[in-house]
Amino acid sequence: MPVICNGAIHFISDCYSYLTEDSTYFRPYIMSHGITNGNDEDESVETKFLRVPKEARRGSHDDSCHMNIFKWGEVVGYQTICLVRLRKRVFTVWILTNYESSSWRRFMKVRVKGMGLVEQNPVIKGFTVLNGDLVFATKKKIIFVHAKLVPKVCVLIFN
Repeated sequence: MPVICNGAIHFISDCYSYLTEDSTYFRPYIMSHGITNGNDEDESVETKFLRVPKEARRGSHDDSCHMNIFKWGEVVGYQTICLVRLRKRVFTVWILTNYESSSWRRFMKVRVKGMGLVEQNPVIKGFTVLNGDLVFATKKKIIFVHAKLVPKVCVLIFN
């Protein structure tokens, strides 16, 4: 899902196995396209590749690896995005700290089991970031990880 942040729309590439290792686009990346109002024909649209953190690239073609980007909030007075990776039931979250140099800071790394989830071998059906909180769903539960303060888990069971 695209993310609109700081006047640009951002897309993350996919990492499916149909790409070969010698392809330019084998490694995951984020593409940013500047948004203009369209009134001036001379305006050039800035397109930029943002690097994904090296740690996030490792194992990115594993079948258990899923990555997405989300709007995070303000860092040093600017809106920023975060990258969330789920691989082998481990969530890792990075925050983009410097847009120009594609600098990221790892914010959180936590195993699903370490969050107190008692479900055996949970299948994560999806995840998102809402108001700075990581939210993910298994077949049986929706879990909110409050990452703003201290990792705190609130579990809602639905039948």
